[in-house]
Amino acid sequence: MESTTEGGGGDGRGGGGLRELVLKWFTETQAPLILLHKGNFPDWFQGFTARKEAEDQLRDKPLGCFLIRLSDKAIGYILSYKGQDRCRHFVINQDLAGLFIISGDDQPHHSLTELIEHYRVHPIQPFGESLTSTYCCQVGEPITLQSPSPLHTVVR
Repeated sequence: MESTTEGGGGDGRGGGGLRELVLKWFTETQAPLILLHKGNFPDWFQGFTARKEAEDQLRDKPLGCFLIRLSDKAIGYILSYKGQDRCRHFVINQDLAGLFIISGDDQPHHSLTELIEHYRVHPIQPFGESLTSTYCCQVGEPITLQSPSPLHTVVR
């Protein structure tokens, strides 16, 4: 179930063309679904954050601390969380009906929030680890769409 397509290292920028496609997909289909009131994104959403950067953010955090980021390898999301022995990364797919599912699992969810709440209660298999807090992700200003360049802080 753990992602094997998420490469480590690199600068986390992915291909320029793919990055633009991911941004277009996110802006047109996803941002309206996860925006909170006043135009802020939830603290667990970290936009284009490279795998290594996510690991750096989570390294000294409590077990289960997590974030969700945009993939730099495909159109979609990655769930990154602090596991017992290391950070783990899972691809989150969205099916044609718009449901979200962690790659390798069979439990679909109507929203990313619903997916998060599910894994707070039901451990992620095969590791038996649950998601706990997102306070680890509160670095700097909240991600918003209100910047001079739309999604500027999302795409960093």
